[in-house]
Amino acid sequence: MVYLLNNSNLPWSEFHKIFKNGNYEFNDYLRKRLDIKYTKDFFKLSPKSLRDIIKRVLTLQFDEEPPYDTICDKLR
Repeated sequence: MVYLLNNSNLPWSEFHKIFKNGNYEFNDYLRKRLDIKYTKDFFKLSPKSLRDIIKRVLTLQFDEEPPYDTICDKLR
């Protein structure tokens, strides 16, 4: 949704330019994407009405199930 609201742009949309020469592995890409800077930028791009949902989803533990009912209620 944030992608569509920002003209198909996300903070990491230009990564293909950074990693274009092929001297990088997927782990390098992943480490760069997980940089807190991109998460903060993503959060700033998000509409204020969605920030609570995004914050909740981004702070989920790996084995934790998302609160789907709560998310759906807030989206309505």
